[in-house]
Amino acid sequence: MLQRYTNIIFIVICVCLLPSLALAESTRARTKDRIIELRGWPGGPAIGKIYPKVPVRQLDRERGNWVRVRLYGWVKKNDLTKAGDIESSSKSRIKKAPVRVAPPVELVDFEVKEAKRDVLGQPNAIVFALKVKNISDAKVSGWKGILVIQDQQGNVLARTLATHENANLDPNAIGEVSFFWEKGDAAYLKLITADQETLDVSLHQIQKL
Repeated sequence: MLQRYTNIIFIVICVCLLPSLALAESTRARTKDRIIELRGWPGGPAIGKIYPKVPVRQLDRERGNWVRVRLYGWVKKNDLTKAGDIESSSKSRIKKAPVRVAPPVELVDFEVKEAKRDVLGQPNAIVFALKVKNISDAKVSGWKGILVIQDQQGNVLARTLATHENANLDPNAIGEVSFFWEKGDAAYLKLITADQETLDVSLHQIQKL
């Protein structure tokens, strides 16, 4: 008696599942009299277009107003590529964002020192003494960066490569290094005539040596 009921339950379950199984296999269909967009998933971006009255196969049950389909047709072999090649090609066009690394040192103060003078007592150089602090967790033997000096209006008066090879700064230590421009340098006249109390001095692109 138990076996009989088991068989009846099994038959009922199979009958209920038959429509779903048939639909899961495929159902013949054809697109209507207009070009439609083929999407990667319901509501997703378009990945292609299907022309009017093209035969398709319906593969899965509907999801709201969406249904999964499969196309059948022929294309030239030379027009195909492997899926892996497509993925590699798309990845090669993606530019990775640059990794930002914390600078090993930072400029904490500066001073415009008394300019060098010639035999007649006229200034022939202007000197900038920079105080630089090691803000990393390790000793900094040397560093390099771009030194930029601007006036109060933001005009660049001087821009040069700044290097301190023998800094030898322990963590949190402050060192001093000087840079100067001599008479005849392009930036000299701008710096010597500028209001030195309002100058903005900064270091950029700082790296360890």
